[in-house]
Amino acid sequence: MPSAHARKRSTAPKASADPLDGLYTVSRPELMVKGNDVAFRHFVSNLFAAADIVWRARGRLSQKFGMTANQFAILLAVRHFGTGASVRQLADHLKMVAANVTKEVNILAAEQLLAKATDPKDSRALSITLTPKAFRLLRALLPISREINDIQYQGMTAADMSTISSACARIVESEDQILRLIAKVDVWK
Repeated sequence: MPSAHARKRSTAPKASADPLDGLYTVSRPELMVKGNDVAFRHFVSNLFAAADIVWRARGRLSQKFGMTANQFAILLAVRHFGTGASVRQLADHLKMVAANVTKEVNILAAEQLLAKATDPKDSRALSITLTPKAFRLLRALLPISREINDIQYQGMTAADMSTISSACARIVESEDQILRLIAKVDVWK
């Protein structure tokens, strides 16, 4: 019987090499940390998670007031424009399809939350404004929205907000280019 010193130590089998080694989800050097895309993928994962959490919170709060998240966003956007907004302005501001904005505006108008009138500057367009009922609704909704935002964005600074907003704007601006690239991709089976 061999002595304890003479026995061969068993070694764990070496992990097989990653068949995707060297293939990354990004190639821009400024986004590669330590020569790989791990930090970038973590960033994208956090971006999706944050957007989902913000959207779900808005949706759940909106439901308490009998609206969808999109309808709440439209009410806030109309408030943002102040003196009346067109469907195109709302769609551009919210990054929504104009047909979807029109549908939601019609629902909100039927609920007497928005008023639609012919735009005095362009007779082909509508001028959309908040109604007194919408102001009452927002008066009830905005304080809790403020509390939610204070919790969601605690610890953030104006500089953080500016940096994140700028980065998100660049992502939004790349949409057409991204969609053209995706259109060129053949279906993989």
